[in-house]
Order: sequence, then C-alpha cells, then structure tokens
Amino acid sequence: MKHLFSTLIFLLTFSLAKSQDCDIEYTYPNAMGWTVIDTDNGNPSATTRISLGNGIVNFNRAPDGPSDVRALRHLGTTLCNSWIAEVDFSSTLAAEGSPVGDNRTVAHFPMIFTAGAAEASGFRDAQNNFMITNQDAIGVMYSDGGATNDFVFRVYMKDGNTVVDDNGQPFCSIPVTGFSGDYHIILERIDAVRGRLTVEDIGNGTTQECCFTIPETITGLTHIQHSNNQGGGWIRILDGDVSNTCIRNCEKIDACCFNKDIEGPTQICLDGGLMAAPSYTIQSDPAASYTWSISPSATFNGQGTNSISVSSWSGSGTYTVQLIVECNCFTDTIQKVVEVQDISGIDGNFSQIWGDNGSNYTSISVTALQNGPGMTHEWNIYEGTVCDGNHGIANPTPLLSGTGASESWNNSGGFSNLPISGCYVIEHIITFTDSPCDPVVYYRQKASTESEGRVARSGSNSRLEGLSIYPNPAEDEITITVGGNKEVKAYQVYNSAGKVVNGGDENPGRTFELKINGLSPGIYTLEVIYKDDSKENGRFTKK
Repeated sequence: MKHLFSTLIFLLTFSLAKSQDCDIEYTYPNAMGWTVIDTDNGNPSATTRISLGNGIVNFNRAPDGPSDVRALRHLGTTLCNSWIAEVDFSSTLAAEGSPVGDNRTVAHFPMIFTAGAAEASGFRDAQNNFMITNQDAIGVMYSDGGATNDFVFRVYMKDGNTVVDDNGQPFCSIPVTGFSGDYHIILERIDAVRGRLTVEDIGNGTTQECCFTIPETITGLTHIQHSNNQGGGWIRILDGDVSNTCIRNCEKIDACCFNKDIEGPTQICLDGGLMAAPSYTIQSDPAASYTWSISPSATFNGQGTNSISVSSWSGSGTYTVQLIVECNCFTDTIQKVVEVQDISGIDGNFSQIWGDNGSNYTSISVTALQNGPGMTHEWNIYEGTVCDGNHGIANPTPLLSGTGASESWNNSGGFSNLPISGCYVIEHIITFTDSPCDPVVYYRQKASTESEGRVARSGSNSRLEGLSIYPNPAEDEITITVGGNKEVKAYQVYNSAGKVVNGGDENPGRTFELKINGLSPGIYTLEVIYKDDSKENGRFTKK
C-alpha cells in the first residue's frame, strides 16, 4: 500500500534517522576503492559514461542494452536482515524519449545491493541475448514506460537468477512528475520478509512510500552498485548523479508506535444499562491507515480513522470489533470481544391474584409474564399514597417481599391486616445475571380500581409519573427532575433497609442535583414530597 505524507512528517522521521551515524558512508571524492566498468559488448567505451569524483557518481549518456556501465565495490560486510540505505539522486535528462521516437528513456539503478560482483540484473551474450545473473539482489530502479510523463522509482529484486515480481508487475512502484529532478531515496529491509521504499521529491516537497515483500531466501548481499540495466534497450540513456550514500546495517526506522489495545466497552446493553452506541478508539499515528470491521454486522461511523462510533447493533450476541492497522510496512490485526444483550422487549409486566374475606386480603400471588435463562426476579409490595394510578409509594419499607418468577403470600404467615380499601404498589425487579444490563423495574398498583403498570428502566432515566433520575446508575451525583405542575416540598433517600440516609426540606426547584458520593454502593429509593403532600418514589443505583 502506498501512502502520501506531508513533508513535515517525512522530514521528522528522516532527521531522526540521519541523526544516527552511518555504518557505511560513501561521499565519492574520487574512484579509490571502486571498480568502474564502462564497456560496449566487452570493449572499452569510446566516451566516458560513468565517473566518480567531486562528491558524485556521474552518469553521462549512459545506455542500457549491451553496454556494461557501473561502479561497484564490496561493502566490507554482509547486510543483515534489517538495514537502511539512503542516497541522493538527480536526474538531469534534457527530454523524454529518444531520437528514434520511443518514449522510453531510462531503466537504471541509482543504488542496488547484490550478492556478488556480477552485473546487477544480467548481461548480453554474443548473440545479444539477455542472460540473468545468478546472484541475489535488492535495489531501486529509475525507469520510464512507453507513455509520456510516466517515470517511476521501483524496487527490483532477484532471488538467485529469478526476478521477483508481483503477478507479473513490478513490486513497489512510486511515480514522479517530469523527467528530471532531485530526489532523496531510502531503501529499507525492515526484517527478513518486509521492505519499504521511500522517495522524497525535493522539487515539489512531497514524500511517498511503498511497502513490499521480500523472499526470505534473498540473503548474502555484499556489494553496492550504481549501474545501468543490460536488460533494457540501448535507447534507454541516463544523465544524472548519485551522491551521499549512507547505510546503517542491522537497524530499522519504526516511527509508528501505538498502544495495541482498542479502547471501548466490552459489554453493551440495548434499551437500558451501559451505552448502546459506544466509541472504539486506538491511539492515532499519522503514518498509519485503519480498517475497521464488526462481526456479526453492526452499523458504525469513522471508517479509515483511529476511532469509530457504533450507531446500531443487530441484536444480542457476542461481537468481535476488529481493526487492521497498516503502518511502516507492518500490518497488525487487533480485536476486542464485546457482549451485547438486547432487553428492549422486556418490560417486567406480571399477572396478580388477590384473595380476600370481604374486608382484608388473605392471599396474594404474582407471576412474571417474562422469564428466561439468566433472569432473576424480586418482588416488593408497598403501601401506596393515593389510589389514582400514579404508583406513588407512601413508605419505602415494603410490606411484603419475595423472589422467584412466581411468588405468593397469605395471611397465615406472610401478612395480616391488609384492608381491601387500601392502595398498594407492586414493584417487580428483573435482574440479568452476568449481563451488562441494569435491572428492569416495573410498578403496578392494586386498588379498588386497578391501574395499568409503569416500567422504569434503571439503566437510563428511572421515571415514574413525571419523576426522572439521571444518570442511573451513578457514582457521584444524580439529577432529579419533576414533571407536571407540582412543587417539591422535601425529599428523602432510603436504603434497602428503609433507613433515611439523605434528604432535605428546602424547595430545590423542579430540577436539582443530589450528591450521592457518600453512599455505599447499592439500590436506593428516592421519595419526593410535594406541597400538596402527595408523594412520588423512584429508585436509583449507586455504583
């Protein structure tokens, strides 16, 4: 994959790299230590087409084809499986094309590393047949296609006498504009099988890179060459200079560092509890590209960035949030497993049977209309405020309590003196075992005229008649909002044992905040007392 980066990012990385000493450095003051070859069909050239001195390797009308035009030397060592080589290259071509009308101009190696001193790519035999040399090689070729304005830098590799390509196409190709210019080239072997080519176009200030795969069997690189390519036609002729070669052996640049953990919740509850539309994020790096996926399917926004926001899940189940990060020629696959539970169809409704003797209730039974694996049930019966269907609770201490999908009480041991003229509120709490979902709480009134029930989901806004508690659950503070036209006179907070643990008798307004950071974790009842002495209750959970 090819990335186009800003000059600033490249220069930062480059400056970090150049701040380290070169293990091998060539400044080309003269040809000492170099072997310079300049022949046509094995015979010395009549003109000088390659020369070293004054800080450069100069190609002067240097052709491909049957000519052998190159400067080479032994590195004094063998390159290991991680190295960085940098070189400056200037193309001084005066035009694209040749006098015979072919637009192909060059196919030369500004820099190539070989496992021997033989020709970089191959040679021409007596019949002008091209013969590939049997030596490993990794290098950079500056070449031109058959169309106009199609110059490229591309990676050239040989595994023995086999030219390595990508399904018939050259590996890792970077296009440049025009036929002349100044370039800084970095060729890296990141590890045994990964490589990267980076080209900075000095003229227009852009930097491009591409990654490539290296056969593990390419080893033993001992020579550096600046060379023509005898596999090219004789009409490919280069004018240009090579300078400032720096090689750092057994080193690599890795400017892409990030915490390889996806941040975001691992448990999601739909319709209550933890957020149903979360974000998943990883530390950003300007050199990286990001590809997200969620399986099974979910809808999300932010593809191509370091953070996504999930807008909808397809239902209950185990999801895998996956991120593929491509950075500095490395590909990392990171995953996060998310459990999603959908309780949108569960409201806590129930059936009830009340038996009486004409004046008092003698038996009560309740049965949940919804039950399933992982669901537990809690029942509380409270004294109601008024029999108006508002499900107000007069006393937060329950008259009766029980558990199970079905529960029953009778006056032989469960209760006594529950007059049928009274008002009662049945609270049904469904808790989900090993689930991200908070309990579903359902209130229903029992009176001479039975009202419809009302559900309050503790995971969002715990809401009774106009009473809202948010957030719920909460850790430090809750916000209470009352509806209708009633004015608040006082409020009290009860723990599960019915003890008052907080309260106030001032007029707090229609919306007020209540600090709960001093409470122990658990479920609490908030009782709001209005100026008309009516009461309303809601539950909240302290985390």
